[in-house]
Amino acid sequence: MGWHVLIWGLVGLFALLWSFLSWAVHAVLGWEGWASGADWVKDMPPLPLPDWLQQWLGIAWLENLREWLGEWGPEIHAWLMGVMSSLPDLGAWLQVAVWLIWGVGMAGLLLGGLLLSGFVALARRASAPQPA
Repeated sequence: MGWHVLIWGLVGLFALLWSFLSWAVHAVLGWEGWASGADWVKDMPPLPLPDWLQQWLGIAWLENLREWLGEWGPEIHAWLMGVMSSLPDLGAWLQVAVWLIWGVGMAGLLLGGLLLSGFVALARRASAPQPA
């Protein structure tokens, strides 16, 4: 029983991280600030987090992320605008692709959890004493 809890706890943790990453990519791709021009860095919205989460995670890494985006943002913006101008519907397709990739990743996580649980059950059955 303990191995199954560990396996499914890890699957749940990885599913949470995978979902958060997919949500973040979706939010970045769909952000209206990309179309606002070169001054989008100063218009970057703050990342509001609940107080309990700010205390738990710390706020310094968020400020470092904002500074990194301020430095690399113009290059990212120029690349994204170049790609979007050549393929106007690419933004919508990328957002759909993010969620399709999320679904494939979640299916892989669930399949991995099922396989590991199956291996644990087989190992437990093989190590159980055989009736005489």
